[in-house]
Amino acid sequence: MEYGLFPCASGWVSQEYNASTHKGIDVGWLSKDGANLPVRAWKSGTVIASGTDAAGAYYVVILHENNQWSGYWHLVANTNIAKGKVVKQGDTVGVRGNTGLSSGIHLHFLITKEGLPTTYNYNTMVGNTVNPIPLCYKYKTDDIQNAKDSNQYPLPIMPVAPKPVKRDTSKHQVEVMATSLRVRTTPSTSGEVYCIATQGLYNVLQQKDANGYVWDEIEKNRWIATNEKDGWTKDFPAESSLEKEIEALQNKVTELNGTIDTLKANNTELNNVLTSTKKSLTSVTKERDSLNEKVTTLNSKVDTLTAEKDTVSKELKTTKSELTSTKKELTSKTEEAEKLSKDLSDTTSQLSLLTEEKEVVTRELTTTKDTLSTLQSSVAAVASALKNLFGV
Repeated sequence: MEYGLFPCASGWVSQEYNASTHKGIDVGWLSKDGANLPVRAWKSGTVIASGTDAAGAYYVVILHENNQWSGYWHLVANTNIAKGKVVKQGDTVGVRGNTGLSSGIHLHFLITKEGLPTTYNYNTMVGNTVNPIPLCYKYKTDDIQNAKDSNQYPLPIMPVAPKPVKRDTSKHQVEVMATSLRVRTTPSTSGEVYCIATQGLYNVLQQKDANGYVWDEIEKNRWIATNEKDGWTKDFPAESSLEKEIEALQNKVTELNGTIDTLKANNTELNNVLTSTKKSLTSVTKERDSLNEKVTTLNSKVDTLTAEKDTVSKELKTTKSELTSTKKELTSKTEEAEKLSKDLSDTTSQLSLLTEEKEVVTRELTTTKDTLSTLQSSVAAVASALKNLFGV
């Protein structure tokens, strides 16, 4: 089995591993370290279980390479990452807590043997545990103490990894494309893992074939397995000055060929444009002649309309003069009509008076007639009396 990262950066191993009575180790909390201490993934892998156990402890179980599991118990509630999440070594999987059967803040940490199923089962895990301490290293800055009554398993400090370099075409180099690659002490899959190489370029001291891989030595006795097919790495062989010149010339020839092809394409395009322009020019000329004819026709119509406008202007002027004269006559007639209307009004008034006078005269005439009739009757009576008296 290979080393992984100790899950806590501070604290102390408060209870060690016992295959019969304690299936993992407990990492206690020291008040000087403060609260909310993150728990780190031992190795890269996939979370196959996350939740709470029957006692209420929050936990996470990760499946690693070679079907090996690691477990993290008593996390702070709801800080455990979700099932199915892919993690890298050192990623935070939760916060050291005190959930479940726990008497204080601590982490219960388990590691299993390799070759387990990919589906989580608690009994499978606790029945296949191993001591985590010999399988862990720590960072130089970590403050981890062993059990107070034992110093049996001091944690080794993680070795310093080779540092990436800049691109140098005069040297054989390899680029690590993966997030990280194991650096082994020998060119073999069974070689001891010394540290991890991060993404970047590394000088290649020599290469060897073993276990189906090409191994690059990036420092003395520091080997990585290359795999361009799966995108782990990319190889950059050293280039000689002659090879550089040849490559430069080939690039120049390729560039010139490209320029020639571009010029040919441009020439063809220009000829097509010229032909199209000629056709367009002929069409434009025809359209221009047609437009000139239309302009001539329109000019003739304009002249005719101008003459008609002059005639209409003269007629309008005459009509305007006649209208002015008619307006004057209408004004005079209106004044006469107003005078006649006034005279008519006066005549009507006089007629009304005459009518009234006529009525008075008529009444008087009637009265006179009545009086005259009475007188006539009186005269007739007198005459009859005189006749009777005198016998006349």
